[in-house]
Amino acid sequence: MKLEVVEYETLKPAGPLKVILLQDIEGVGHQFDVVDVDRKLARSNLLPTRKAVYASPFDLEYYAKVKEKMADELAKRIRIPYEYICIGRDLQALVVPIKVSMENKWTLDKNIIKTSLRQAGVDMLDDAIFLDDEVISGPNFEIEARLIRFYVVVCF
Repeated sequence: MKLEVVEYETLKPAGPLKVILLQDIEGVGHQFDVVDVDRKLARSNLLPTRKAVYASPFDLEYYAKVKEKMADELAKRIRIPYEYICIGRDLQALVVPIKVSMENKWTLDKNIIKTSLRQAGVDMLDDAIFLDDEVISGPNFEIEARLIRFYVVVCF
């Protein structure tokens, strides 16, 4: 008697699905990119909303022609890498506590901001920090726990 092992295909997880993106999708890719995405993401979000199509041989050929026609327009677009967008969002959401003396006189400058940023885990140069023209000095109990806005220029 000869026994044969039967492998059930349904027990294995289905692999990713190859799709052509019809628009820029954050975290996935740019317009006309052929990417492998999770089947659940493709079937629940990308395909029903026409953000992507299946990468069939016909569609690959068709969208390659469309991409060639739109080459000038696609070249003009400024595409920011997804990692940079995530870093920008993280920095915008960051609230940096600025600790100053309540006994000694001080004036808020780039060095104090730089030190506070370092304590929050962000290290950068003095030239990258831009403060408003408004001079903030103390000790002053009226400005305690007040939010101030300053800008940081991040270069990669």
